[in-house]
Amino acid sequence: MMEVAKRYAYDENLEYPILASFDTCDSLFAFQPPSMLEEMGRVNVGVMFDDGCYPVVNSTYSILSVNANSRQKQGAWEFIAWLLGEEGQQVLMRNDGVPVSRKAFREKIDEDRKMLENGNPVSVGSSYLVKGKYVDEIREIEKEDITEEWIEAFIRAAEDARPLPVRTKPVLEVICEEAEDYFNGMKSLEEVIPVMENRVQLYLNENG
Repeated sequence: MMEVAKRYAYDENLEYPILASFDTCDSLFAFQPPSMLEEMGRVNVGVMFDDGCYPVVNSTYSILSVNANSRQKQGAWEFIAWLLGEEGQQVLMRNDGVPVSRKAFREKIDEDRKMLENGNPVSVGSSYLVKGKYVDEIREIEKEDITEEWIEAFIRAAEDARPLPVRTKPVLEVICEEAEDYFNGMKSLEEVIPVMENRVQLYLNENG
């Protein structure tokens, strides 16, 4: 075991070549198409999930629900429909969100490309661990860099993308489990919150 550790373990005093990268689909500029990675001597590996490696979106969880006992069910559903509709997706796009509508997503790409029309490049930074320290890598993206190959690769990655795994997933699962009784009308908010808090605190105590 020690021989294997000496051969393959990370040594912070050595400088390792950066060979791998993973796709994030939050920004057209931060995305690295296969052709760019090949020039850099790297390969895209994605992020590991239970069923394989996939591109990711660095987004937080957004959960929209309607309480079964709500007096405003119709209004709530209308809001959700608006949010997922063309106007709501446009608002999300203007606030640097990642739209779920393919049409809005393509429009966001076009808006991003317009940022380069005046000839000013966009600076994009990445951080890598080198000799035990994180080193920033800055890339300048210019108008000529955003080719159709870049865009098509970005769209393909976005189609396959998943939310970036978060360490708080077990806490989120507890919240969703306990919130179910509230949203189906079986328990009041006052009944659900203490149980939710106790379960989360128990998890933190056991895994802190």
